[in-house]
Amino acid sequence: MKYEDLYSGMRLICNQSNGEKKELFVARKGIDGFGKESVVFQSVSSSAQFYCRSEDVPYWYIEPKE
Repeated sequence: MKYEDLYSGMRLICNQSNGEKKELFVARKGIDGFGKESVVFQSVSSSAQFYCRSEDVPYWYIEPKE
């Protein structure tokens, strides 16, 4: 997926390198404090959050949750 495909509140599945799948949602998408486009993913099962710059989104193995 690309940054442009994401929207706030979107539910995602992240395919982790160990073969597990983690459910995430987009907690925030937009301009961050550094003036860069970014997205924050949050785990559904915990309060963990993951910051990602827009150009790095394709490196995350994410797909929309059906």
